[in-house]
Amino acid sequence: MLWVPGLAFVANVGVVCDFVVAVRWRGVMRKAVAMPKFSVGDHVSWNSEAGSVSGTITKVHTTDFAYKGHTRHASDDDPQYEIKSDKTDHIAAHKGSALKRIAK
Repeated sequence: MLWVPGLAFVANVGVVCDFVVAVRWRGVMRKAVAMPKFSVGDHVSWNSEAGSVSGTITKVHTTDFAYKGHTRHASDDDPQYEIKSDKTDHIAAHKGSALKRIAK
């Protein structure tokens, strides 16, 4: 079963590729995106105002947390990740949907 926003839990799920699945809902096939899960130590990239940035995940948050004076919302289904930049000492926080796993 898979949880699809707006559709609740859905059965009859077939994998189309790594993160896209086909879902049969009321006789109609639909696509749903399954969020990738990352772990501490994974090397990832993301887009910023300055272009593509890469780094290593240092923390995984599954509950709300404070980051630079703001509350970031996270859950088991939608975790947030702290990533240390490869080029600087900057620590960024992002949702999994903003990240792409890359080779080290």
